[in-house]
Amino acid sequence: MTLYCAVVFTVGTTGISGIAAAAPNFRLHRAAAITASFTPTILTLSLALMMIQGLAAMRTYTVIARTFTVSLAIAILVSCLLVTPLNVYAFVLGEMMFHLVAAYLVYRTTQ
Repeated sequence: MTLYCAVVFTVGTTGISGIAAAAPNFRLHRAAAITASFTPTILTLSLALMMIQGLAAMRTYTVIARTFTVSLAIAILVSCLLVTPLNVYAFVLGEMMFHLVAAYLVYRTTQ
């Protein structure tokens, strides 16, 4: 159910933001473009929460803490390094990097 809701919200937000971003006379044109770029994080955050729930059910709390500490540090570093050339879109890349690193670390430590 969580994955279904995440997919629906991601697709819905992308569609609405895409339509609003395509209308340059619309007052929220710029905000809609930024919102559209952040919509993949709805899906990746939902997947990360599902991983946390699975790890908590297996009582691997240290894996959760270590994974999120390392992936957050990497995401902050990526955002800081890219904020000058990419502006606000560096935070989108940092958020995606956070979830990709977390997924990799969880996969590697549970094998």
